[in-house]
Amino acid sequence: MNTRDKILNHLETNIPTSAAQLAKLFECHKSHINILLHDLVKDVLIEVERVTKGANFYRLTELHKQRTESILRYIEEHETGMAVDIAKATGLDKKLVTKMLKCMAAKGELHRDWCHKNAWVYSKKPVGNFGGANPLTAFINQRLREVRSV
Repeated sequence: MNTRDKILNHLETNIPTSAAQLAKLFECHKSHINILLHDLVKDVLIEVERVTKGANFYRLTELHKQRTESILRYIEEHETGMAVDIAKATGLDKKLVTKMLKCMAAKGELHRDWCHKNAWVYSKKPVGNFGGANPLTAFINQRLREVRSV
């Protein structure tokens, strides 16, 4: 198996990886890895997931889209979900699901609320009904909506 195939195979089964990590893993020169990564990015087979301390971390483009779609499909079917439940249902690694959910919440694609079970709950729309806990606040908010609509 050539180094290009090794990179693709590694990214398919593992979390996003930097060029330095790949060079160490495959015991070859970092310059060779960088050339291969550049070609793979140009061919749109991989993409940069994030940049940390000046190092690019790469992931498979199509695989990431499939994983994202399966997570969103789960949340649409169940309305809410925790990383553990989503990982079990989709068959993805829990750490990867947790990381993807956190990134999706940071981008605004999902809402993230703290659960009493010491875990984050993710949903398409906010779970809580803000202003509904206090009847006086709910009454005032209702009157404000009526006045503003006129």
